[in-house]
Amino acid sequence: MKLLSLALSLLAAPVSSWADCQLNASQQSVSYGRVSAAERQLANNGALTLPEKTVVINILCDEPQRMRLMVGSSLPGSDRFTLGEAGEMQVMAASAYVDDRPVRIAVVPHADAAPASGGLAQQEVTLNQGLAFVDGAELRGKTASVSLTVHSRLKPTAIGEKTTWRGNLNLKLEAQ
Repeated sequence: MKLLSLALSLLAAPVSSWADCQLNASQQSVSYGRVSAAERQLANNGALTLPEKTVVINILCDEPQRMRLMVGSSLPGSDRFTLGEAGEMQVMAASAYVDDRPVRIAVVPHADAAPASGGLAQQEVTLNQGLAFVDGAELRGKTASVSLTVHSRLKPTAIGEKTTWRGNLNLKLEAQ
């Protein structure tokens, strides 16, 4: 049996800011529980799709701030989200709010860049980019939240007794 988990690394790093901000997740890690050999066999030697998991990210600042979530990896040179050596993850951001108002999510290529678009209600999260909260223009607020839905798949692997596989999703808050 394999025990699978996704560990989220969250860092609160206000940049050029006098106000303090906190970044919290509804859960620090996601467990898929045990995956039996029989479940992997049902995938017919193809990729095994794991249950969808959702983590809500909450941001709380002392003063109104422009808030961005910068997405990185705990693996150097990585260009995609992985789950252990034989898994991959797709991450979608949705249900974004700033100061309790629904907003859109726009991609930013780096912390100092302007949003690439007017945003979407749902946005695929990619490594080495950021997510900005927009509603026509980029927003400032004291609170923000966004739901990250993780879709994971495992490639066929040898059966082991106990293995914990970790994801490589890191989030850093840039606020100013």
